[in-house]
Amino acid sequence: MNAVAAPLLRFRWLSFFGRPAKLYDLLCASPLIFWYAGCVYFQAGYLIRDLSSANGLQAEIFAMLDLASKLITFGFGVLLICLLIVRRAPVRKNRGLAPRIIAFLGCYVGIGALVMPIDPPHSTWFLLSMLLMVGGSGFAFYSLFWLGRSVSIMPESRKLVTSGPYSIVRHPLYLGEQAALVGVALQATSVVAPMVLTLQLCCQLYRMRYEEKVLEESFPEYTTYRSEVARIIPWLY
Repeated sequence: MNAVAAPLLRFRWLSFFGRPAKLYDLLCASPLIFWYAGCVYFQAGYLIRDLSSANGLQAEIFAMLDLASKLITFGFGVLLICLLIVRRAPVRKNRGLAPRIIAFLGCYVGIGALVMPIDPPHSTWFLLSMLLMVGGSGFAFYSLFWLGRSVSIMPESRKLVTSGPYSIVRHPLYLGEQAALVGVALQATSVVAPMVLTLQLCCQLYRMRYEEKVLEESFPEYTTYRSEVARIIPWLY
C-alpha cells in the first residue's frame, strides 16, 4: 500500500490527507461517500417540497413529526459524508470476509423496510411510530456527531470513544438507527417488514461482536469499559 500511495503524496494537494494510510482509507470510503451523497441529493427535493408548505403543516402534529424526521435524516447523511472524508486512519481492522459482509448487511438491509408500502393511520399507534422515527434518528445523529472522526462502517478501530452517548451504551448509533427502523416497520403493510427488521437486527448484533473484538485488541482499556457499560439496551444488555 505504501509503495502505491507514496508517489501520490508528492503532489502538494494531497498533503491535506496526511500519511499514505489516510489516503488509502479515503479511497476505500469513496463508494460510501458517493452513495450517501446520492441519498442526500434525492432527500433534498422532498425537503424543499415539505418546507415550502410548512405553513399548512403547523397545525398537524403528524406532518410536523414527519418533517422533523426527514430533516434529521438529511442532516445525518450530510454529517456522515463529512466525517467519512476527514475520519482518522484505522489503527486495526477485522480481517476476513465474514465481518465485512455482516457489516454491509447490518448497514443496508434496513433499507428494505424504507421502500415497503405503508399505510399510516392517524392513531396512537402511528404517533408511537413517528416518535420512534424522530427520537431514534435524533439519537443516531447525536451519537454520530459525538463519534466524530472515529466513524467506521466496517469493523475497524480508530479512537476509543467512551463519553457522551457512549457512556450510556457501547453502540448508541445502532440503538438510534434500530429505534428509527422499528418506527418505520410499524407503518409498513407488508408482512415481510418484521422479517427484514429481524434479519437486520441479527446482522447488527454480529457486527457489534466483530467491532468489539477489534476494539479490545486495539485498546486494553476497552475490557473495563465493556464490563461497565451495556451493549445496546441500558442496564439490561
